[in-house]
Amino acid sequence: MSAVASPPGARTIVDYSLVQAGIAFSLVGSGAVSLQCDAARDLSGVGLGTAAGIILFYLLAYDGAARPLRAERSAIVKLTALLAVVSVAEEIVWRGYALATLRATTGPLTALAATSLGFAAAHATTQGWTGIRTHLVTGAVIGLAFILTRSLAAAVATHLSYNLMFVRAFAPHGRFEL
Repeated sequence: MSAVASPPGARTIVDYSLVQAGIAFSLVGSGAVSLQCDAARDLSGVGLGTAAGIILFYLLAYDGAARPLRAERSAIVKLTALLAVVSVAEEIVWRGYALATLRATTGPLTALAATSLGFAAAHATTQGWTGIRTHLVTGAVIGLAFILTRSLAAAVATHLSYNLMFVRAFAPHGRFEL
């Protein structure tokens, strides 16, 4: 048992991440989501997604906390790993499966709206109303990147770059500890 307690909600976030990863693994394992690549499409999608994720961070989340301060390296590594797993898993679930499935029956706009709402609602337990509002926008942008590029890699790059900007800006300030 550790002498240092985790902050409130940290266990919930880790548990949520493990559930998402399990669902994503099941979807890929069952063949419901294909991870086949198209190198040219995915490469351009990753570039677009990375730029979109960074821009989203500065538009939605940056609060001037970019001064570099010291943080425990282990906390930064844990947070980075957690956010990488979450980014990939959520994109497999929300864009690779949900959006792609709904798009085939409802069309791209309805599928984008439904999955953006679902993505936002899924963050309510760990992030409250602020998380819901933010994830409505991020879900829509990530979904749009997926639709425009037809690339799950673009969605993952958007999500991952957005999340990693948090590590860059906030983890050095000790705001995250797992």
